[in-house]
Amino acid sequence: DQLVGNYQGAAPENRFCIGCEYGNNLLTQRLYYYINGNYLLPFGNGQSIFANINRRWNAIIGGWAIAGNGTVANGQFFSPSVTSGFDTANTNTSFTQRPDQIGDPHVAHPSINNWFNINAFVIPGCPASVPLCKTTVPINVGRFGNVRPGTLIGPHLVEFDLSLMKNFHVTSRGT
Repeated sequence: DQLVGNYQGAAPENRFCIGCEYGNNLLTQRLYYYINGNYLLPFGNGQSIFANINRRWNAIIGGWAIAGNGTVANGQFFSPSVTSGFDTANTNTSFTQRPDQIGDPHVAHPSINNWFNINAFVIPGCPASVPLCKTTVPINVGRFGNVRPGTLIGPHLVEFDLSLMKNFHVTSRGT
């Protein structure tokens, strides 16, 4: 047997503090429901409605089916990150680091442009007057941010699909 595919997961931000990596699994959703089904409509020969119609009408009316599926799921966990190239932990690496959380990241009515409170996070080493260091470079404070992995939850999913299908019987006549 051969292993197909590979997912190793993210490397810990600080290998000397494995407890700092405790958080929600970014690949797992808490609730995920999926349903599907097919239903042959009762029209045409051998069915309960129009059971004795001629062949031409049966080709038009018979053989129809509907199918559907649906998914309802909670949002996936994700983490805020500092991707501006700052190395506030002074590790001399260029990987993404997590910020400090200083407030409640949740908003009362999340929208696509305001899913979480960005003011609840600051880049470690930035001055309090400019928490995202838009005009200054942060001081290398020699530590990582205090945000745990998976602290935020993305949008939930509610999706349903419906299809209408026609079955055709294809035959061939041999000579």
